[in-house]
Formats: sequence, C-alpha cells, structure tokens
Amino acid sequence: MSIIFAIIFLIGSLFIYKSLIKPDYQEIVGLMAKKQSLKETLDTYTFLNQEFENLLSQYQDQDLEMTQRQLSLTLPNKPDVSYAAAQIVGIAKLFGMKIGSLDIKQLAIKPSDKTAIKGLGTLRMDLQMEGDYENFKSFVKAMETNIMVLNPTNYKIEKQSSGPFLIYKMTVDTHYQSE
Repeated sequence: MSIIFAIIFLIGSLFIYKSLIKPDYQEIVGLMAKKQSLKETLDTYTFLNQEFENLLSQYQDQDLEMTQRQLSLTLPNKPDVSYAAAQIVGIAKLFGMKIGSLDIKQLAIKPSDKTAIKGLGTLRMDLQMEGDYENFKSFVKAMETNIMVLNPTNYKIEKQSSGPFLIYKMTVDTHYQSE
C-alpha cells in the first residue's frame, strides 16, 4: 500500500512541477535577466549623471572672465589682424616655410539670426610661401590643431623655376565675433 501512495505522490509531484512550477520558473528567469539589465542601465545613468555634475561644477567654479579670455583666443571679439598674422607666420616658421607674401582682407560680417548671438566676421588671408612638401603638410596639420580657428580653403602648388622648393599659394579664413 505504501508503494501505491509513493507512486501517487510521485505522479502528483510531477504534475505540480509540470503545470505550476516549470512555467513560473521560465518567467522568474526572464524577470531576473530584466532586473539585471535594468540595474546595469541604472548604474550607467548614475555614473554619467555624476560625470555631468562634476563637469558642470567645474564650469560653475571657473572665473567667467578667464573663460571669456580663453574663448577669445579661439574666436576673438574683434578683427585682430596682427594676432591672426602672427599665428600664420609663427606656424610657418615653426615648420621651415618661407613666406613670400601675406595679404589680409576683412570680409563682410555674417549677421546672426539669433538675438543673443553676435554676427561672425571673417579675415581672409591670401598667402604665398615656399618650402618642401613634408613641411607644408606639417604646416597645414598645425593650422588644423591651432588654438585659433584657421580654415584653409584654396590651395595651389607650383614648382619653382629654379630651386628645390615648391611654391604654395593658399587662402586661409579665420573668424571673429562682431561687436
């Protein structure tokens, strides 16, 4: 008789496991995976929020006048021809380029469609220099990474009639904030 009860108990246990526990177990595994995914997402957002708050506090702690001076190096408040020319001449000398001519023109100011933003002025520098090609490539790369925004627009390369160097004619635009 005890063998019959054991068999009935075994069959009942298998029925309960198959109909109640097994379906819920799959749901539990899915919910645990979703919980882990949400926890990782929350950790990521918490970390990013903390980083953002740190950056924000750094900028809030900075002296506003110091920030304005730093920005003025990149985008001056007025057309500073001598500063722009010094940047070009300094980079050229650094890479062994010999400047033959430098012509600077102030172009018309592009007005801003936003009331809080000033218009953008442009100084266009037409430049002729000579040197070897490797130095010219270094010169252009240095202009791209210079603190002042220098935008080379036109290039023309010619061979000298006498001498080992090439002649480079180029146009470089730099910008400033209009007053």
